[in-house]
Amino acid sequence: LREDPGAEATRGPAGDGPTENELDLVAATQVEVFANDVLEKEAAMDGLIPAIARWVMVRALDDTLARREAQPGLVLMVRQTLETAAATDWVPWLRDEIARRDLIRHRPVLIFELTDVLANIETASACFDSLKRLGIGICLNPLDGTSMAMDVLGQFPWSMVRLGMRH
Repeated sequence: LREDPGAEATRGPAGDGPTENELDLVAATQVEVFANDVLEKEAAMDGLIPAIARWVMVRALDDTLARREAQPGLVLMVRQTLETAAATDWVPWLRDEIARRDLIRHRPVLIFELTDVLANIETASACFDSLKRLGIGICLNPLDGTSMAMDVLGQFPWSMVRLGMRH
């Protein structure tokens, strides 16, 4: 897997706020994978989600390190699954990766899908507590206005919430 050289960071409408750099993955065969859902299903079947999640996080942290002086307010948002983030060794691994790069003031915000959170409330609670203790932000995606989404909104200390449909 490698980073898509065409992927670009985007900023909020006013040019400020968090920057999101989504890394597009290219399969080892060098064939671009356009449907993230297809990649996710195949990776899950092959047990590759944890390895891919770590690879993406390392790339995001390295990108933050490279940009931190030029963009001191930079906050990268990285999609994450509860399955990966709740793994026993994942939070300590992330803490060590952030410390190794001296990014204590530039921690990422992790984006969790509403459906993932709803299906795993207890896991989410334990995971989010660990992340918040490290000062890592959590983002709910999407807040779609359903009563279940509104219930989840009140249950956790979200740093950010994406409104509307899945992004």
